[in-house]
This record gives sequence, C-alpha cells and structure tokens, in this order.
Amino acid sequence: MKNKEESSANSSRGNPASSEATTGSLSRPGRTAAARAEQPALSLFPMSLMEAVVDEANLETAWKNVKANRGAPGPDGITIAAFPDWFRPHWTTIRQQLLDGAYRPGPVRRKAIAKPDGGQRLLGIPTV
Repeated sequence: MKNKEESSANSSRGNPASSEATTGSLSRPGRTAAARAEQPALSLFPMSLMEAVVDEANLETAWKNVKANRGAPGPDGITIAAFPDWFRPHWTTIRQQLLDGAYRPGPVRRKAIAKPDGGQRLLGIPTV
C-alpha cells in the first residue's frame, strides 16, 4: 500500500508541468471549461427575475392559487369576483411599474384572530 504523501508515478493531477492541457483548474487533468467572468450568473437566463414575475403564465398560476384559497378583500376592498374587471385596465401600468422598479404596493390589512388561550394573533393580509 502506498503512503498517502507519495505521489503516483503516472498521476498528473495538480502538476502544471504535465503533458495534459488544463484550462481553468489545475486540480483536474484534461480540459475543463473556464467560467466566463464577463457575464453574471443571472444573465444566463433569457429574462430577468421581474420579467418572469410578470410573465402571463406566472400570473395565471398565481390567480388560480388566489381563487383556490378564496382570498378575502384587502384594504382596497376588491373581492375575488371583482378583481378581473379591475385588473384588466390597470395591468399595463402596474406591469411597467414593476419592470421599472417603481411599483409601491398598498397597505397591508390587519386582522386579529382569537387564540385558544384568550390572546390574539395578528395577521397581515396583503393586497393582491
């Protein structure tokens, strides 16, 4: 059995003078792909995170979840039934504000729920 400190006679790992070409890392023999430093990791995706948020398929999924949860009206008083009619004319403006980083959500509705021990649990219900 070899001593762990002895290097193998035919190992080129970590040896920069090795005949095998290495690019990027000396810890692996052979060719390795070098990272592209000029491009941030998130740019590998075709759209920004906010573009994914405002994507039509994402909105459909979110709307189905809200309807399934039978959400209560927020501080704006808009019910689940009234939301589609309110949303259609406002969506273009809201979408642009989201993409520009200028959107400011409305206030959160506070709701107190009684606890079994007599105390109260405070909830914050955001406006959809």
